[in-house]
Order: sequence, then structure tokens, then C-alpha cells
Amino acid sequence: METRCRNKNVLTVFLKFNAVLLLYIFSLVAVQAQLRVVPYAAKEHPVEFNAARVSSALSLPFFDDFSTVKGPGPDLAFWMPGSGVYVNNNLTNNHPSVNIATFDGLDALGKAYTLTNPMSRNYTDSLTSRPINLSAKAVKDSVYLSFYWLAKGLGERPDSVDFLKLDALDRSGNWVEVWKQQGDVLDEQYKQVLIKLTNQAFFHAGFQFRFSAYGRNTGMYDMWHIDYVYLNANRNVNDKYTLDLTVRNPPTSFLKGYSAMPLIHYRIDPAKATNETLSIDVVNRNNSINKFTYTMLVRDEISKTIYQNKPAVSVDIRALEEKNIAIPIAPVSVNGALKKINLQYKFSMSTTDHQNKMGDLRRNDSISGRVQLDDYYAFDDGSAEYGVQITQKLGRAAVRYAMAKPEEIAGVRVAYVPFDTDVTGQSFVIQLYSEKNGLPDQLIKQQAFAVKDVAVRNGFVEYKFQSAVAVPATFYVGWLQLNDIPITVGLDRNSFENGRVFSSMANSWSVEDAIKGNVMIRPFLGSGGEGINVGLEPVEVVESIFYPNPSTGIVHWKREGLKKIDVISVDGKILRTLVPKTGQVSSQLDLPDGTYMLKWTDGKQINTQKVVIVK
Repeated sequence: METRCRNKNVLTVFLKFNAVLLLYIFSLVAVQAQLRVVPYAAKEHPVEFNAARVSSALSLPFFDDFSTVKGPGPDLAFWMPGSGVYVNNNLTNNHPSVNIATFDGLDALGKAYTLTNPMSRNYTDSLTSRPINLSAKAVKDSVYLSFYWLAKGLGERPDSVDFLKLDALDRSGNWVEVWKQQGDVLDEQYKQVLIKLTNQAFFHAGFQFRFSAYGRNTGMYDMWHIDYVYLNANRNVNDKYTLDLTVRNPPTSFLKGYSAMPLIHYRIDPAKATNETLSIDVVNRNNSINKFTYTMLVRDEISKTIYQNKPAVSVDIRALEEKNIAIPIAPVSVNGALKKINLQYKFSMSTTDHQNKMGDLRRNDSISGRVQLDDYYAFDDGSAEYGVQITQKLGRAAVRYAMAKPEEIAGVRVAYVPFDTDVTGQSFVIQLYSEKNGLPDQLIKQQAFAVKDVAVRNGFVEYKFQSAVAVPATFYVGWLQLNDIPITVGLDRNSFENGRVFSSMANSWSVEDAIKGNVMIRPFLGSGGEGINVGLEPVEVVESIFYPNPSTGIVHWKREGLKKIDVISVDGKILRTLVPKTGQVSSQLDLPDGTYMLKWTDGKQINTQKVVIVK
């Protein structure tokens, strides 16, 4: 797998990650890597191939650009169930029309196909059409299947031994390969493929075609994307253009600098918090000039209040043009009684896209953006394309937030992307810092928590502090890595801004501008919560003081004069508290086998260490 490294003080960022090779390199190279970007992987889930057939076959034309669903799976009106492809609008930015089907190496549940061998290769995702009745057609009817494909996109590039292929089902029930593309593709533009069905055995009542990806089956290591799949008769090799105007990328954010913010903060200065314009891109897929009108509707999905309804505007668009439209928007005047707003801003075109042989293509003529005005701040769009890790024990990462005013933070919501090893139950520390000279400064709050399993793809886990924490308007939220095996936090690669992400291995911080994306960690306002308060003083990064580790139950410590030692479970509960006597440097811990946190203080500082008990 392609690997790219960049050293910067204590930083090594990995944009292409080979799990086995790089772990070996880390053991040899004396470079203190701090943050790295890794592909999105997940827990093992068995492969399930669904070969069910339906009794009623589709008829020509067959066309799907995946715009009829929001994901994560394809539209079952066109495709067989059980597909592992991920329908999204985030993993590329130059696709033919809104939404794509991504072969991401994860199954239909968002799980890796296997974790037995990190280097294992096999067939991963597949996408099979519903049966299509071609019994009335023959080779002479010039039936073509066309589609657009792209390797990598915003994900990982497939290796040269990987491939994406297309098979067609003949009347004997055999899958026949009709197209194949090897990996290691450097081109970043979608390519269109037109394939003529020249085998008479394909012309039967239950014809199907199937895309299949082959590569690493332990996560999102090899990524392919397809769009605009079209099967019809009376076509030719030059049938490349379509009477279709379509939207494509998600609209830009309604908010200035954020994807979400607390409603009470938005109310302080709506004009300052709101962008002046929204940006929409429209693509003309035909080789002739066209025109359309558009409207923009802004409304609250909860109260149904309409805040803006822009009258129709007429626009001309040139042949094959990709046109960007900037639409002025106004700040929202919020009713004081409202506690939360789910703001939707919907761009809709009026076109003549139903007047073509492919069917009614007006379904890809609208697109919506959404912004939460609730209780939290966020930079990310809610979709993780990668994960980010702290590479060394006791390393720290932090994200800068600039709020509308000083506030109380009740906790943090974290999006995990599982990677290689299940770290559920493993302890880590959430930290809040003040700012000085553009860097994290004093530790305001830290609290230990355990990693929780995420039930759904791109889901967030909420961690509440014991009590709300007062922070200045500009502060930093991040985490301290307690273990050798890192947790992996989601990374949204669709947008980023320099000077937002920071890392530290000791007492100094450095900016992480090589991390091109938004770390998916969201502070929220309020009060109340659960957990263990690890301390308010700055963490001193010191050598381990408890030994041996692992222990059979008796622990020793290297420092005399410890005032108190809390023994904490991985779910954050204090199991017991030790108050050492003068000169005492060991104690028997009558605890079951497992992992525990020892929080100690000598009256001047507070620190923690993980210990493992194995009897």
C-alpha cells in the first residue's frame, strides 16, 4: 500500500497506512510520531452473499445514479439486497451527479469482512442488479451498459493487485466477466465505460449484471466508486451524453466556520454566525446548452417555520458545464421560545430532464443541506472518511473552538471509527484547555472515560463530565492517550482549516496542519453527568511509577509520599481508595484479572497510570 510520511518535530502523519508494515517500522525508528491518519476499518462480520431472485423482472431502460436514496445502501428498486456498497455524497467531489456507490471494503453493516489477517485479500463489496427482462432483445438491438468509475476519491487508492470487475449473467446461470479494472490508478477524474452486450446468451428473461471489488478485506484500504449506471437498447459507442441537469456536491454550510452551533450562541449575533452565501454546483450532462430555474427554501424541520423562500431565478448553462451558483442568504430570526432548530436549506431546480429516453431524471434536481442549532459546536459534516490516532502512549491531541462567549461545557461527543483492534472498554482521558498565543495552555478539566461501542456508522458517543466546566470563549478540547493501542477518532476529509488541530508529546504543543480534515469531537453545553474527575492540574508526563505491570495483584510504587491512590475500573468507577502510610511503597490489590487505572496524588500534582492484573 502506498505510504507517505511527514516528520515535524514529534509528528509523523500517515496518509497511506499499511497496518502490519508500519507497526514494524514504529518499533525500529526513533521518531516520536504523534498523530496519524488511518483508513476506516471495523469489527469482523461474516460475508453474506444473497443470491435471491425476484419473480418480476425489470424492463429497459435501466438507469440509476443513486440519487433516490440517502444511504447507506442502494435503492432496492434497482439492486438486490445484501450489497456491501455504501451510497454517499462525501467520498468524492467530482462525481457525475448527486450520490455515488462506493466499494469501501466494508459490508452492508459497515463491518470489516475479516480481521483474522490484516493483509488478507479477497472479494469484498458487490452490487448486483435486479433481474432485467432481455428476452425480447438480441445482439442486433445494440444493447449497451454504461457507467462512470473512479478509484480512490477521498479514500485509499487500490493496489495494483486489486481490481473492480463487472460480470453479466447468461441464460445458463453463469457469471461472465465483461470488464475489469486493475488498481493503482493515478487519474483523479471519473471515466465513462460503454460495454456492448455481444453474447447472445445474455438475452434472457432473468439477465443481471454485477460489480465486484477485490482487495484488502480488513477495512477501507481499497476504494472504488461508480455512478450513472445505464442499460438500454439502440445505443452506440458515442452515446455518452444525456439530457440531464443535476446537482452534485453538498451545499456549503449555512454557518460561518461551523457545521453546527448552540442555538443560544447563534442568537447572540445571527449575522456574524451566518454565511453571506450558499454555494451549489450544477452539472450539465448534455453536449448542448440548456437552462433551468431554481428556488431556495430555508425552514426549520421541527417547527416547520419557513425563514426564506427565494423566488424562481432563471439560469443558462453551457454544454457540459459545471456551474457554481452562489445564493445570498439571510440570518435566521429565532423565536425566543425555541430550544432547538434543525435548519434545512433546500435547492430545487425546474428542468426538462424527463424528456429523454432514460426516463424521468428530475429526481437528481434538488439537494439539501442541514445545520443543527442545538447544544453543541461542530466542524465536521457527520461523515468520517478516515480516522485519526495518537501514535504514542501519553500523547495528546486537541481541537480549537472559538465560541460566541465564555460558557460551561457539560461534556464531549466523540465519533469513533474502529480500526484493526477492538478497543471497547479501554480508558482514555478527555481534556479541556485554555489558550495562550494560539496554542493550548492551562489544563482546565480532565476526566477518564472508557471507549464505548458505536452501534451505527458515523455514530457519536456522548461523555458527560461530573459537573459542567467553565471555559473561556476560545478553548481546546481533546484527549490523552493512556494505552499503547490507540483509539481512533473519526476524521471528516471534506473540508478543513489550518490552525485548528494540535498535538503534544510532552509539555509543548504543535499545530497539525498536515491533518487535512475535521476531527469529529464535539463539545456540548449544559450541566450534569457521570464519570471520574481525574484532576484539574496540568498533567506531568512522567515515567511509570507502579510496577510490575502486569501484576499478579501486588503493586509497588517508586515514589514515597503518595497521599492517595484511587483504583478505577475501565468504565470510570472508583473501586477503592488507598491512603498510603508514611514509608509505604506497595499494596495488595484484591481484584479480578483485568485492566485498571491508578490515579495518584502527592498533594502537588495528580496523574494516572494503567495497570493490568493477571493472576
